Amino acid sequence: MVKNVTVLVTGINGYLACHIARELFAHGYKVKGTVRSMSKATHIRKLFAGKPLQLVEVRDIADSDLTEAMRGVQMVIHSASPYHFEVYDAMRDMLRPAVRGTINVLAHAHRAGVKKVVCTSSYAAMADNTLGGAFRDHTYTANDWSPLTAEDACSGDPMRAPVYSASKKLAEKAAWTFLDEHDNIDIVCINPPMIYGPAIHVGKLEDLNTSAGNIYDLIKGLKEVPKDRLPVFCDVRDVAKIHVAALARGCKNRRIPIASDEPFTWDMAIRYLQEQRPELSDRLPPVPLLPPAPRTICRIDNTYAKRHFKIDFIPWQRSLLDSIDSMIELEVMASKISQLRMRAAPASEPLRDNRVQVRA
Repeated sequence: MVKNVTVLVTGINGYLACHIARELFAHGYKVKGTVRSMSKATHIRKLFAGKPLQLVEVRDIADSDLTEAMRGVQMVIHSASPYHFEVYDAMRDMLRPAVRGTINVLAHAHRAGVKKVVCTSSYAAMADNTLGGAFRDHTYTANDWSPLTAEDACSGDPMRAPVYSASKKLAEKAAWTFLDEHDNIDIVCINPPMIYGPAIHVGKLEDLNTSAGNIYDLIKGLKEVPKDRLPVFCDVRDVAKIHVAALARGCKNRRIPIASDEPFTWDMAIRYLQEQRPELSDRLPPVPLLPPAPRTICRIDNTYAKRHFKIDFIPWQRSLLDSIDSMIELEVMASKISQLRMRAAPASEPLRDNRVQVRA
């Protein structure tokens, strides 16, 4: 157990960051977390009540003065980066926040004497979508880089995923450039693909993040099986474990690709849910009578992570079920809150029933 070491986690109310904080507490670290607004910290305070947690408001990680955030901190895990597809201006909404955010965190950490920074990068920074991305016969390693440039991201349709891919590639490149120009700091970048697993970071369904929302989509009445969603993944609990382990396990200036050992498709996911959660069958998209023809799916070299961190990656079946179960819990909670509100409302005041329909 680690004692008297404080780790700053940027964007601590995020999906991954929340699991990182839980893992840090489990190993005896103290945690300081940034939030864009203290009004967004209510759930985090409840979740980690009684834990050695400090929160600091940082409205814009890209441009804010982080001096106070870095005060008393020995290590940093920078996991705050935009991941959404509501992009109307690629530079403003995605590229600039990701790149400037990384540089700003590293610059303030270096100035504060922080010796270790672990950054959340992504498989997106490695994948080459011009050659098929995830759907190609290729093993992605730490030597692979996306060919996307800022010009590519800004010249095409800004509502497409390559804008996000470019932002992750450029932000990680910025981190390595910073390392080249500064002494006495150790940077590790973790490169997971799509992240799934329990959604502990929110108290209500409408606040789900993009990747968790993809899983919830499966039981929201979709009319058909989603096509071409990323088949390679890593459970959020494993990603968090590796971020925390990288603080202390001899990792130095290293890029670490990670992924679960077995990919899965959405067709496989729906069939598995039909089998394991039959009570949800009428909420799932219909699947063809026969499975689709197999497609070539890439591999991600997770050898270093498995050997160095001695980790057995959570399989997709467990990750899927734990994800769905956590979202069903949120539905149940929403239903109970709605019922309580209806009972508390004055009899003379009509109240629309907004309860989430939960099937037992």
